[in-house]
Amino acid sequence: MPVAETISSQSSRTIPTRWGSIVFAGKVWGLRARRLWIDRSATVRRFEADTEDLTSWPVGHELESPLWLSEDPRERSFEQGKVQNLRLACASLDGIVLEAGDVFSFWKQVGRASRSRGFVVGRMLQQGCIIPAIGGGLCQLSNALYGLALTSRYEIVERHAHSVKVPGAPIHDATVAWNYVDLRFRVRQRTRIVATMTENTLTVGFRFHAAVEGGLATLPLIETAIHAASAQSCSSCGEGSCFRHEPR
Repeated sequence: MPVAETISSQSSRTIPTRWGSIVFAGKVWGLRARRLWIDRSATVRRFEADTEDLTSWPVGHELESPLWLSEDPRERSFEQGKVQNLRLACASLDGIVLEAGDVFSFWKQVGRASRSRGFVVGRMLQQGCIIPAIGGGLCQLSNALYGLALTSRYEIVERHAHSVKVPGAPIHDATVAWNYVDLRFRVRQRTRIVATMTENTLTVGFRFHAAVEGGLATLPLIETAIHAASAQSCSSCGEGSCFRHEPR
């Protein structure tokens, strides 16, 4: 698979309306309630981290992706927020162990991204737009986990693609939105998840007791967006007719 891929242009996006956003919010609350009801009898659970030395877990598969994707200064605060959100989410993932047959749920493990837990404003794709949102940017982590699950040939129980492709996003993506849009997969063997960050890079890996063929790879990314503006948030998209627009 190539390291990068270009997505051809499509028609321009529809400018969101206030009424459309109200309807969307109502649907979201309904879907959240439905998820809570369904998950009452679900087998998904939260896993605990293992303190065992990593040397006993040979590297299976790892993916790394860059943390900083935009050079636009207007987007810097959102990227900083994303990095903070990823740091908190990684802390809830790093070291957890799943037994063969266990189902991993992104939201069951990470929990709701709220201000009270330290999550901040990042960027989130919603209704075809990249908007400021608490916990924005966590899809970079779910994307990596999905890529690893595919590489490990795990059963994908639930996965949702983004509605719009943007530069820096992986070709095979998995969006998440609390709690009704989740990423879930069933592991085939005892698996330890490793999630670490450096100043510039997010690295996520699956490790196994039994050695497997694998190594470090770079998540295949999209180079060109469907829309030139789709890589920008409400702070820089320039859509003055949108109700979210803030004059500068």
